[in-house]
Amino acid sequence: MKASANGAPVRVLFVESNTELGGAQMALLTLLGHLDRGRVCPFFSCLGFGEGDMPSLVERLGVPVHRMPPGRFRSLPATMRKIARLRELIRVHGIDVVFSNGGHAVLYAQPAARLTQRLCAWWVHGYCPVDPMKGHPIALAELFLQSDLLLANSRFTAETLHKVLPERGTIPLLRCGVDLRRHRPDAEAGAAARHAEGLGPEELVVGIFGRLQPWKGQHLLLQAAGQLARRGVVPRFLVVGGSVFGLDPGYGRQLKRLALAAGLNAAVRFLGQRTDVNALMNGCDLVVHASVEAEPWGLVVAEAMAAGRPVVAAAAGGPLEMIQHGVNGWLVPPGDPAALAASLEYLLARPELRARLGEAAQVHAAENFGAKHAAQILTRELCSARERRARFG
Repeated sequence: MKASANGAPVRVLFVESNTELGGAQMALLTLLGHLDRGRVCPFFSCLGFGEGDMPSLVERLGVPVHRMPPGRFRSLPATMRKIARLRELIRVHGIDVVFSNGGHAVLYAQPAARLTQRLCAWWVHGYCPVDPMKGHPIALAELFLQSDLLLANSRFTAETLHKVLPERGTIPLLRCGVDLRRHRPDAEAGAAARHAEGLGPEELVVGIFGRLQPWKGQHLLLQAAGQLARRGVVPRFLVVGGSVFGLDPGYGRQLKRLALAAGLNAAVRFLGQRTDVNALMNGCDLVVHASVEAEPWGLVVAEAMAAGRPVVAAAAGGPLEMIQHGVNGWLVPPGDPAALAASLEYLLARPELRARLGEAAQVHAAENFGAKHAAQILTRELCSARERRARFG
């Protein structure tokens, strides 16, 4: 089947490696839910890694889903079968653009697109330059499998890519949009979430949200909590998230041992993976982002801002593009528990400042981070890429 004519909706095969929901997967799921189906006709292929719910959630959006059996990229037979299956889907559905959500999926999406002479787009959620002399075969493959369209989730990611691929020129930004219907101020839901966790209305609550990995810095928050406790400042702490993609499964146990050693057992609640994130955020007086490495974007920061929460974030990477210190949030040096503790103590003692930061954060998020706006940007880029292909071949 030939690719769609220029007046028809762009037919896009979205390719995702993982079934579990991390930030990149949530970003794609949200994007799919906000596309104008009159302009973009989506299909979804999951490469079968993990045992999560993403394929089912995509199906609920009315998007056709094609599941594949698992098989590592290093297994040549499994990889070739997946590329062949993608090639078949492209032809059967008359796909115009094969869209890779992240670097792993592009290892399959780009060869399939090339074999069928279709466009390949790659949404880059973070890129770490590699040293060719040290190997890194998958990262090198990502680098050499050039896509027709690169989309960066932040200026930070775009600048990192440009250092490696200066010939690409300006790399368009496609920031991870927030579903503003789901992530919004909701005092009633926040109060109910606090009650469900046994937290009184007058208690101060600090939350950190995200998958449990050392680079996400949950241990830094617990270290800061220990410093606060020694100064007689003892808010409640919510650690929301779990191990995802099979990464660092023992880190959660390390965090619990750290809390126990610091005498924080009564102050810290480990809530694991939750679906009521907006309610829990609304139940927090402060939301902390504590990544020790530069965050490529920071979807949790954007979601907390959309919920009208004051955010204390590590000042590196994507959060620097979201937060103006002291205006719509608070920035601290990454990897510095003492600075984090000092900022928490300062803000917890100033409810008026917290309220002002949260209100400004909500306005900024509503104006800049909405998923509908992100979907419009993607649609524009896909249509432009298809038009260029039709014009120049």
